[in-house]
Amino acid sequence: ALPIFRSTIRRQSTASPSAGEMSAEMDSPSDDVPLESGNQQLEKKLRGEGLNPAYWLTKLKETLGVTDAQAAQHLSYEDYLKLEPHVQHVWERQALKKLLCISDSDVTVKKWQDRKS
Repeated sequence: ALPIFRSTIRRQSTASPSAGEMSAEMDSPSDDVPLESGNQQLEKKLRGEGLNPAYWLTKLKETLGVTDAQAAQHLSYEDYLKLEPHVQHVWERQALKKLLCISDSDVTVKKWQDRKS
């Protein structure tokens, strides 16, 4: 699974907020702390693996219906196999596996299970 992305919100005062104040803070974050959208987080993650976000965001959406980092956390080896035909360079296979947290041992186990069934 992909790491969980968290955005922090700075409190304006040092006093403990009441329940009503806390609720208001959570509903409307302060302007000085930008929150990344799930799409921006996924774009950042793709870029971090060296994958072209413009290309792969489109492929993730068209192939798997994934448009944000939260949905991408739930992708599996089977989903990787659906993306593999869209790989443009050999190294992208490894980058996709890393993005989806798929190890070579996961691939080996899956192939072994497929042979047995």
